[in-house]
Amino acid sequence: MNKPASLLAVLLLAAASAACDDSSGTPVSSADAGVIDAADAAQPGPDASLPAQPVCGNGILDQVTEECDGMDNVPETCADFDPSKEWAPGGQPACAPDCSSLVQGTCVELVCGDGEATAAGEVCDGTDGVPLTCAEFDPTKRWDSEGAPACADDCSQVTKGTCREWVNRSITFVNWNVQVDYASWGGKLVPPRAAKLKELVEGWRTSWSEMPAAIAIVEVSPSWHAPETTAIFNSLGYYWADEDVPIKDKWNGFDCGENNENVTFDLESGQEDPAAASCYLLTSMLYRKDAFDVVDADYVKLLPAWNASGPFVNNKVTAFCAVLKEKATSQEFLVCSTHWLANNGAKPDQGIAEIAGPILENERKRITGAHIAADFVKSMREKHPQAHVFFGGDFNTIDMNIIFESELASMVLGSDWETLAKRINLLLVGSDYTPVDENFRTSHAVFWSESGLEDARTEAIRQGLVTDINGESGDVKTSSDPGIPEFLKNMNVPVVIDYAFHSTGMELTSYEVVMDSLGSYEFVSDHYPVRTSYKFEALMP
Repeated sequence: MNKPASLLAVLLLAAASAACDDSSGTPVSSADAGVIDAADAAQPGPDASLPAQPVCGNGILDQVTEECDGMDNVPETCADFDPSKEWAPGGQPACAPDCSSLVQGTCVELVCGDGEATAAGEVCDGTDGVPLTCAEFDPTKRWDSEGAPACADDCSQVTKGTCREWVNRSITFVNWNVQVDYASWGGKLVPPRAAKLKELVEGWRTSWSEMPAAIAIVEVSPSWHAPETTAIFNSLGYYWADEDVPIKDKWNGFDCGENNENVTFDLESGQEDPAAASCYLLTSMLYRKDAFDVVDADYVKLLPAWNASGPFVNNKVTAFCAVLKEKATSQEFLVCSTHWLANNGAKPDQGIAEIAGPILENERKRITGAHIAADFVKSMREKHPQAHVFFGGDFNTIDMNIIFESELASMVLGSDWETLAKRINLLLVGSDYTPVDENFRTSHAVFWSESGLEDARTEAIRQGLVTDINGESGDVKTSSDPGIPEFLKNMNVPVVIDYAFHSTGMELTSYEVVMDSLGSYEFVSDHYPVRTSYKFEALMP
């Protein structure tokens, strides 16, 4: 063997030996190497010619359970997704993550409540399409400064929302002294007078455009509160406003009972127990229960101490106020009735010099009562600042302007306050009565000044609203009371002792002393009812 051939043989042998060693240096037989090569050759490699396995997320609708996959089988528009609904532009349906269903995706349905008035039939939605102010909502009406329009729940229309409209309304009141019924007075019995009162009030329904909201009724002694009499008022639609107001003190501790069950009535004879008069307010009010609710009520005595005349005087000389809330508008009215001290001790047939002293002493008591009444009204108004006010009744005094404006009366008593004070003091010369000072004012003037209210009669004269029985403009008496001094009657002075006051928030539209030529009213009482009507603005609910 030559040398090159031997070298080649050695190299081949070394290569074969290296190939048979494993990584650990362990020799591997040629037989084992052949097995390994065969196993490697048996492993299949990827075959690009075969299809991919079905799976959600591959963008291909390739499984029975798939409704869609990616954008495969997804409608192009929201309208295609659900044509029964209205959609905002720009959205896109989508496929559910598990490919089981189509979903809304970025489609936005146009519905009432989404805050945008874009759906068909929507006038507004939320605040969209809603005017900013009540005036913009309806410029033809007067609205309160607070409140805002709103959209209806179904978005079909703009509503007034919390806007509250001011509306013009009217209201009528009557104040009437119907006279007590007790033996010492010797007057007519209550039952026939109550029957006549019913007849008269029923007549108001046909002759008046508006029935009184309330009747400030005074001198209503126990017989006027009797069940039989109360039933008459109820049949007319009127109810006592003071039925839930407790009497604060009783005459000589008389036990009225929880609901005045201890009070007895003798309607046939008119004999009433004076002590029982302390169980009722003789100054009271009847109100229309169908149109109003009583939300507050109270009263005050206008005499600083019990009068020796007993409960008929003490429970008459009072002021009673009830807050009536109108059901239609929720407007409150502070409605008051009052009866002031009469000229006790003064005889009507006495001359002016003889009667001046007793009248002055009673007037001083009335002045005290006027202060009390004015304070009472102001305290009630503080509790109900939005309430309109009516205050009416028998004041048992006269507006001195009637004297000042009467040619004959002013010659006797003066045409101004200063002169009046001097004339009064001249009449008191030689008497035991205390003279008045130059600042003297009568009780009517004191109440007018301190209460902040307006005298309806004075306003009616200013407006030319006053009419008498003959329909002529002028002034008329309110009472035929036999206790009126003859010297006043002889001076042809209108005997006006029943007055109506009102707050400035109500505008007087009518004033009438209700009289007739048949004497029906005089049958009921020696006072005529005074009717006043007003217009006012109220906020509707």
